[in-house]
Amino acid sequence: MSATTPMPPSRYVKTHGSRCPVCGSDNLFVDGFPSHDGAAFTQDIHCGACNATWTDIYELTRYSNLDISEVEEAK
Repeated sequence: MSATTPMPPSRYVKTHGSRCPVCGSDNLFVDGFPSHDGAAFTQDIHCGACNATWTDIYELTRYSNLDISEVEEAK
């Protein structure tokens, strides 16, 4: 990868966001706090190796571990 040919977004997703899409480094830092726009959460990321910055986008895909053992039925 080089600054002129960054990693495609689909490949970045396959790395689970663990590598810089520009240089491939795993020296990544989050900048600030996640924000929510109603449809997704976003998080600004910074590469400590090449100084590239980008925004990760997190979308809700499902839920897990639903516990209804203490749910009361509506009257």
